[in-house]
Amino acid sequence: MKKTGLICLLLAFAMLLGGLVGCGNKTPANEDSGTEPPATTAEVTGDPTIADTLAPSYNFDADYRILVREVYKYEFDDSNELGGTAVESAIYSRNKAVEQRANVSVLLETFNGDWKDWTDGSVATLLRNNFNANKSAYDLIAAHSVYLSEMALEGIGMDLSEAPNVDLSKKWWSNGFYRESNYNGAAYFMVGDICLTLYEFIQVIFFNEDWLRDLDDSLDLYTMVDNGKWTFEELKRYTALVTTDPTAGEDDAIYGFLSNGHCHRAIATAFDVNLLPVGEDGKRTCLRAVPESEEKKLQGYIDWFKDTAETYGNEKVADTNKMFASRRTLFYANRLGEAINIKSIMTDDYGVLPFPKYSVDQLSYRSCGRDTMSVAMIPANVADREMAGTVLELMCMESRFLVTDTYYESALKTRAFNDPKCRGMLDLILESMNPTFYTIYNSVLNYPASLLGNVVQNGKKLQFATEYQRLRPEYVAGLTNLYEKLDALAAKKAA
Repeated sequence: MKKTGLICLLLAFAMLLGGLVGCGNKTPANEDSGTEPPATTAEVTGDPTIADTLAPSYNFDADYRILVREVYKYEFDDSNELGGTAVESAIYSRNKAVEQRANVSVLLETFNGDWKDWTDGSVATLLRNNFNANKSAYDLIAAHSVYLSEMALEGIGMDLSEAPNVDLSKKWWSNGFYRESNYNGAAYFMVGDICLTLYEFIQVIFFNEDWLRDLDDSLDLYTMVDNGKWTFEELKRYTALVTTDPTAGEDDAIYGFLSNGHCHRAIATAFDVNLLPVGEDGKRTCLRAVPESEEKKLQGYIDWFKDTAETYGNEKVADTNKMFASRRTLFYANRLGEAINIKSIMTDDYGVLPFPKYSVDQLSYRSCGRDTMSVAMIPANVADREMAGTVLELMCMESRFLVTDTYYESALKTRAFNDPKCRGMLDLILESMNPTFYTIYNSVLNYPASLLGNVVQNGKKLQFATEYQRLRPEYVAGLTNLYEKLDALAAKKAA
């Protein structure tokens, strides 16, 4: 293998993954964030968070094997060197740059990683068998965040804050994800620019620009967002511009706002609701009751969505994309990656917005992604710790400078959206990416982050506070289990 130095491509791409962005406001310290990312110790000049502080070259002279879900192998697949899309070419360039600098060959091993493969136990069996072997067959595991958040508690992953040459303070790692997920600094799985699905699965609200102009040509939602005034009340007001005919058939009815279960969940994050705050001992605690202020936010959304004729829920993305493309809904909540699919079937111009704040008093917009996104883990029994950490850091860094920028510019800014103002919204949405603790560990905690969506989708008229109280013992048990296992991992490391 050739060993050449790599010219560092420091592109000006202002994406602060995980930071909280306030329009016109400085972002306050997150009191519930936990430990901040570890500071770099390298000698750097300029902005240390984007500086390449790794050695010019390494001589590992080995294969670097990545275990990745078959359906999402495109995050790492470099087989389309010339004939592929701009993003595929960028992935090829990233892999080759890392291979040359580290003297490795990047190889992929795929597995069936759909949700059914997790629920039937086959994914857990695969990961446990690898962990129980003398040495891991893989140097990196990239998989569904739910799988790895649960499996991490079994000790199958290395603490990335201690992995050789991994620097979690860099901008190619999601600092917000680290703040919310780490325990006393330890992070057994992480998300960053190496995970292209991070961007694809961010939850957003699309809207039909042409239709909105037809309804009221004085409206400028982009300016409203920039001024920090895009709130739940405004979403309700603009949704009401559309009149739904209650006698229309299922294939003909039009709506003001179309959503789904995952996006209902995202409302709690968008409204900055924290049901599991940090206690005096530094651990999360499960509130005995939903505070009145938070109940007002969540029940207000539930009542509005269930009682308003102009709102509609549908889980079939192929159907909902067509509904949006054919002017059957003014606003459409879904993942950002659907922008490319919508563009192929839609003739109207459309734009994208962050999920709204609850009120103007909320300092910042707050975005989150679906748990389907990939997270990265180095196996605890990896054969070469230095290679595993170094190549992961190189992959994540080069992803930021090569892949992320290409995906952002070519797949979204150019292919998906026509309005230049919309491009500023993409920056804001990515900058406001900051998931909550209980969304990251949702399955471990017995699904508190799913509660809002479940209440909205239930055929009965339920009260969020009552359902929370009913399920609270399960959440408490989940928290207890989480910390018992994290404490056990910490004790094992310290021994």
